[in-house]
Amino acid sequence: MNIGQFAIALWAEAAPKAAQPGLLETLLGSGSGMIIMFAFLGLMFWLVIIKPEKKKQTHHRQMLEALKPNDRIKTVGGIFGTVVQVPKESNEVVVRIDEATNTKMRISRSAVADVLAQENAGPAVDS
Repeated sequence: MNIGQFAIALWAEAAPKAAQPGLLETLLGSGSGMIIMFAFLGLMFWLVIIKPEKKKQTHHRQMLEALKPNDRIKTVGGIFGTVVQVPKESNEVVVRIDEATNTKMRISRSAVADVLAQENAGPAVDS
């Protein structure tokens, strides 16, 4: 045996053995594993992004349908006011924004960001 053959034999024995594939390699290596991974990612996307957004939209739609006079609101532009009229057939709401001068403005229903509180219809009674 010459030195070249000895070196090759020694190098072959010293070479690391092929490692066994781990769990991730096993799952990603097969077609069904990819399907399971994408299904899991889709489920997480739905739970984290789509479901909460739909819940928020449903709540906002119900809030707009329940608007009535004397509700205190805040618009998406940051204007605070009191609802004066809510025509059912229209997509507008009349809001009083200044009590002193009785200034009113018409806004789109979709511009209402939040209903803050309901004003009392009558004066407060002290006991």
